[in-house]
Amino acid sequence: MSDLGIRLPVMQRQIEGNPNMPPDSPGTKVIVPDYIPPGTELDAFTINAAANLVTIRHDMNFILADNKVSPFPIP
Repeated sequence: MSDLGIRLPVMQRQIEGNPNMPPDSPGTKVIVPDYIPPGTELDAFTINAAANLVTIRHDMNFILADNKVSPFPIP
């Protein structure tokens, strides 16, 4: 399962109950792509109170669209 491009692992009880999923198999690890901003950068924003404006530092919609990989490319 993936969310924001981050590959999430299978739940621990499923890993423990499934003999076909050894502890170090790919489904047990979190995979964060390099294009995802690090640490608390996802929550970074600036506020311009005078203009009543909030600006986010990283537009994840743009980042995900720019790094989209599809097994069915559209020409």
